Amino acid sequence: MTMALIGTAVLAGLIVLTAELLGAYYDPAARIPAYAGGAAGLAAAGLGLMFALKLARLDLSKDSDGAFWKWWGGGMLARFFLIGVLGLVLNLIFRKQAAAALLTMMAVYLAGLFAETAWLAQIFFNAGKKNSGT
Repeated sequence: MTMALIGTAVLAGLIVLTAELLGAYYDPAARIPAYAGGAAGLAAAGLGLMFALKLARLDLSKDSDGAFWKWWGGGMLARFFLIGVLGLVLNLIFRKQAAAALLTMMAVYLAGLFAETAWLAQIFFNAGKKNSGT
């Protein structure tokens, strides 16, 4: 959980850095859309984290393939739905700076997704080593 808090703080810092650089070097009006997109990306990554926490608690010693794929697929569908809705809302609100909002949202979401994937892989690989006796 500590790593999740550190990761969230790093992502928040990157959002601020991105928004301020966009505002300083590109267009001052792009700051607020970049902040909004970053917040939307954090929301999508946070939704994914809830599903990842459920996946991490699955008992891998039992036949849990069906449960794994159910929770993984449900998590992906929920994230894609949320990203679609947030993308439409951001596009409607920030028509002139939609690219700043949408690209920031996706960058933050993907960073969260990659961190979540690495965390789950570490858990599952360690569980596999314990179960195989190596």
